[in-house]
Amino acid sequence: MKKTLLLLICLIVLPLVFLTWYSVRLEDQQQALLKHQITGLIETQLSEIDQQFQTHFLRLESALNEEARKLEQAKDPSYQLASFRSLIQSSPYVEHLFLIDGDGTTLYPQASSNSRSEQSFLSSTLSLRQNNALFTNNTDTSEILPSPPIAVTNSATPFSAKLRAPAEQQELQISQRSAFADYAAPTAEIAASPTPDSSNASLTAHNNTPVQSGWIAWYNNSRLQHIYWRKDANGNTLGFSLNNARLLSDLINLLPDEQQSKIEANLRNVSLRMINSRGETSYEWGGSDASLQLKPIKTMPLSHPLGSWKLEYRSPGLSQPTSDWLSKVLILITISLSLVTLAWIIYREQSRAARLAEQRVNFVNQVSHELKTPLTNVRMYAEMLEKRIDPQDSKLHRYISVIDNESQRLTRLIENVLSFSRMERSESKLDLQPGKIGDTIHKVVEAFKPSFDQHGIDVKLKDNGQQTVFFDHSCLEQVINNLLSNCEKYASDSQTIEIKYWRALPYSYIEVSDQGPGIPDELRNKIFVPFYRISNKLTDGVSGTGIGLSISKQIAQQHGGDLYLCPSESGACFQLKIKTDSNKGSTS
Repeated sequence: MKKTLLLLICLIVLPLVFLTWYSVRLEDQQQALLKHQITGLIETQLSEIDQQFQTHFLRLESALNEEARKLEQAKDPSYQLASFRSLIQSSPYVEHLFLIDGDGTTLYPQASSNSRSEQSFLSSTLSLRQNNALFTNNTDTSEILPSPPIAVTNSATPFSAKLRAPAEQQELQISQRSAFADYAAPTAEIAASPTPDSSNASLTAHNNTPVQSGWIAWYNNSRLQHIYWRKDANGNTLGFSLNNARLLSDLINLLPDEQQSKIEANLRNVSLRMINSRGETSYEWGGSDASLQLKPIKTMPLSHPLGSWKLEYRSPGLSQPTSDWLSKVLILITISLSLVTLAWIIYREQSRAARLAEQRVNFVNQVSHELKTPLTNVRMYAEMLEKRIDPQDSKLHRYISVIDNESQRLTRLIENVLSFSRMERSESKLDLQPGKIGDTIHKVVEAFKPSFDQHGIDVKLKDNGQQTVFFDHSCLEQVINNLLSNCEKYASDSQTIEIKYWRALPYSYIEVSDQGPGIPDELRNKIFVPFYRISNKLTDGVSGTGIGLSISKQIAQQHGGDLYLCPSESGACFQLKIKTDSNKGSTS
């Protein structure tokens, strides 16, 4: 029952350990998959914002190209510097403008200008204007970041929050058409600035024009300037320095406001920030109020010319994703209770079956013990009667012989049952006594002689050793009884049974062979299994319990030997090997 209890415990513990391990592993995989999916969605959302900014710069670039063409059309034969000042004054986007000829000489603003703003611009862009390699599409240096300043704060400034403009002010127009167009080209027909509806068409036309142009992000001390440059057909470089406040206002107008963030479902529990080149929060939107205490889940740098800017995505629900551990624990508890209940039912039924089997064995043992006394009396009175009857009365002698033979057969059966019961309870012990094995063999053969004579079986005994050794006499008699009993039952047609005995230190060997039908090779090991019989058909006319060979093998192993089924040309051949000592005996 201890083995059964241990197996049931393993039946409960091992599945639970596996299920727990598998649940943890599955949860980790689900969390990793969820994180990957969420990261992909966040990247898509941030990429859409970056794409909106890029679209805005493309539209801005198209509009600046249009203004540049207007300035080119106003040349007579050179650029009209007054038109530059007029454009700067009328445009909310262009803060400064510069013109560099093909030799790298700055034509505008002039060094002799009395404007402090122009002098400051000339000073801040001196190294930029002197580097002609920047104003070409063949260079890989499209953005110059000498030394970005470090942010002193991460909070959004009140100024950036005020940059949101009404919808009617969001049309992308570089300059007001009044006065500037008439002044720049009084006799020429100048096209109007592109509207938002026509910006894509203008952009397409610009992309198909073989004109060199590009964007430069230029640091001047702590100030970042976004400069768009364009070369005309004569090799002159025209540059537009954008108004940073207006640019930031336009970018913020592309993003959701506070009220819209609270309405949209995908922004209610998140916080997004636009961080400028100084590391300051230029704008923040979303419905989460706990963004300051959270680390960004995803940070994505913006594309050129906002390459020094970045977007940050925060969410309290995603930074600490919840897991439905409660349901998993409840499932494990349910499975545990089910397994415990199942194990308890199995253990209860197994215990009941074991108690019932023990009761039956005890009953059989009790009956066997009770039968030994009357059988002994029957055999005793049969022997006494055989001595008293007339030797000439053969019929009466035959009757008494049958009684004696059947009594002996029943005695052997009872001894096997009792021996098997003792071995199952590990109560079998050897009683080693001195004696001659040959004498024990002769004694058993004499007991079987009447039965063998009746079946016409001749027993040939070859005894090659008469040394006195120590062995358990009753156990050896039981083994030989079982072997000869099998010959009697299964090889009754055999004419000869041969018994050999020899000794090879430290073992003694007994070999019993017959000329019966034999045993198939595939059943060589099965015949030693308790209760196994080659045939259980009642029509075979062979009786038996199937425990004789099993008991004999265990007895041989207790003697330090074994019982084998040896190969033979005909019939069955069993070889018994037991360890014997001719000097001393011990009881174990």
